[in-house]
Amino acid sequence: MALTYTNITATTLKFYEKKLFDIIFKAYPLLEKLLYKGQVREFESGEKIFIPLEYGENTNVGWIAKGGTIPTNEDKLFSAAEDAWRILAGTVKFNDLDNVLNRGEAQIADLIKSKIKNLEKTMRKNLATSLHTAQTGEAMNGIPDIVSTSSTLHGIAVADMAVWIAGYVNDTAEPLSVIDMATAYNTVSDGADHVDLVDASQTLYEKYESLVAPQLRFKDSRTADAGFSENLTYKGAVLVLDKLCTSDRMYFLNTDYIYLACVKDRKFHAFPAVQAANQIEEVVKVVFYGNLMTSNRGMQGMLDGRTA
Repeated sequence: MALTYTNITATTLKFYEKKLFDIIFKAYPLLEKLLYKGQVREFESGEKIFIPLEYGENTNVGWIAKGGTIPTNEDKLFSAAEDAWRILAGTVKFNDLDNVLNRGEAQIADLIKSKIKNLEKTMRKNLATSLHTAQTGEAMNGIPDIVSTSSTLHGIAVADMAVWIAGYVNDTAEPLSVIDMATAYNTVSDGADHVDLVDASQTLYEKYESLVAPQLRFKDSRTADAGFSENLTYKGAVLVLDKLCTSDRMYFLNTDYIYLACVKDRKFHAFPAVQAANQIEEVVKVVFYGNLMTSNRGMQGMLDGRTA
C-alpha cells in the first residue's frame, strides 16, 4: 500500500529535522563558530535558562611573614544569571490540490523538500539576524546586548554588578585603524584567555584588508573547510566577513563565554501535520527554543562608529 500524503509529510520532516539544525548553524560564521566550539548547549527542560557567574576573587591569598596569619574571609565569589526561553517558529502549508497535482510518493516528497528548504533559509536568516540585533519583544538576545556597557542582561543590571559590562566599547566616529583593533583585542584578552573571533561588517573587513600588507594576511583553513573561504586571521583569532553585522561595527569576541542555549528536543522540531478544520490543507509547525547567553561580558569588546 502506498504511503498517504500525511505519512510522507511526517517521515520527510523527521528526516529533515536533524539536517535543518546542521544546515542552519553552518550557514553563518558566528553560528558556525559556536557550533564548532561546542558552545551550543542543550537543556532537557527548566522554566528559565540558568547560568552561574564567577565575579569575585578570593581575598585570602597573599604573602605573610613567618608566624603570620592567613586570612579566612567569607568572600562572595559567585552569583547567577537567568533568562527566558525564546521561541523561533515557522509553518509549512500543504494544499490537497498540490497533493493531487503531484501524485506519487517521489513527487510529493520532492514538493515537501522544496517547501522545507524554503522554510530553512528563512529561519536560518532570522536566527542569524537576531544574533546581530539588540533584543526586543519576543526575540532572543543578540551580540549588541552582550557587548554593552549599560544595558541589563540576564536579569542583572549594571548598577547592581559593576563588572557586568562589556570589557571594551569604543564608539568613536573615525576610520578603522590597526591600532584601534589592537587596543580592543588586547583590552579584552588576558594571556591564553583571548579573543578567538573578530566579527566584522563587509565595510570594515575590506578596510582591514586594505590596511595590512599581503604577507600579514593568512586564511583560516578550518573556517574555509566550513565554507567560509575568505576568512583571515588577526592575532590568532579568526576574522570573518559577516554581512549581518552592522556596517560600522567590528566585534572582538571570546566565544568561550558565549553560548546558544537550546531545548534538546526543540532544535527546529517539526510537529505532526494538522488538518485545517475548514480548508483542504495541512499545516506543519517547526520550532526552535533557545537564547543567546554569556557568562562573562568582560571578555567581549566592540569598535563602533568606524568607517572605511
